[in-house]
Amino acid sequence: MPKKGKKGKKKGDKVAEAAKPKEDKDDDEVPGYEKQLALEAELNDVNNEIKELKEHISLLQKEHTMLVEETDRTKQESEEYITFMSKKTIKRQSLIISLGDKNKHELAEIEKLRRVEENEFKAKKEKVQKRLKEKEDELFQVKQELSDLKRFQDLQIEQENEIKKLESNLEEMKFKHAKRTRDLKSKFLKDKENFSQEADLKVKDMAKEANTRAWKCLGNHVLDVREENELLRNQLTSLVLQSSNLQARKRKLEKQQMELLRREQLQQEMTEISQQFSGFKLRSPTPSLVALQQTASDNAISFPRLSTI
Repeated sequence: MPKKGKKGKKKGDKVAEAAKPKEDKDDDEVPGYEKQLALEAELNDVNNEIKELKEHISLLQKEHTMLVEETDRTKQESEEYITFMSKKTIKRQSLIISLGDKNKHELAEIEKLRRVEENEFKAKKEKVQKRLKEKEDELFQVKQELSDLKRFQDLQIEQENEIKKLESNLEEMKFKHAKRTRDLKSKFLKDKENFSQEADLKVKDMAKEANTRAWKCLGNHVLDVREENELLRNQLTSLVLQSSNLQARKRKLEKQQMELLRREQLQQEMTEISQQFSGFKLRSPTPSLVALQQTASDNAISFPRLSTI
């Protein structure tokens, strides 16, 4: 980290330096220009980050719509299956019990695996959020010191990579869950077709039991969809809060940029006045010249120090 030996200048020293000839002023204009470039670069980064957040919010909304449509589709298929089971009049009791227990066991195994993966995902998410909070604290200290912009950029890239990795893991988990659901559905439909061909007895009690089991399965699926919707809603709320914070940060940077432009304009005016006075012969200062110098000095003193990024 760079040394801080030259950051302790008093306000009176800065005012005295503002009245020096052009050679000293040229050296002071360079840091101001670099600060302006840094502010503009950070403003562009903030705008890009806001744009990416808006795109991510739109993607989450589309995923939510797809989940709702999948729920409606599952409900409709469940109702069709219930109607099919209620209309069938010939079934084998032994095959019903065996097939029902087998499907129930497979559903329980898939649900158990899904909950394990969901708990692992939540634990990873909490760990990443904790690390993200730690990185944000480090970023705040770096901004206060205004001495290591490269470290800030590296931390930001690392955070973005972690977020992308987490999103990729989430997409992969959703894909695996959807694939298991489709495989189970395909196998279930195939077993249903084979069973309908072999059925030879009408068992109303078994149809009622199958009806109850189907509604229970539908209820569990609806609860799962609600939990996923709640998770997506929390993520959307977090992203909206981040977008609001970035908007406030953008306004602050724009205000700092305006203050910097005003300061540079004032320095340019002081330089022009110094150039005009340097061409005159030494003589007793007139009252108007004394008043002009006093006004320039007052303007330099009253100008607020630009806050650190």
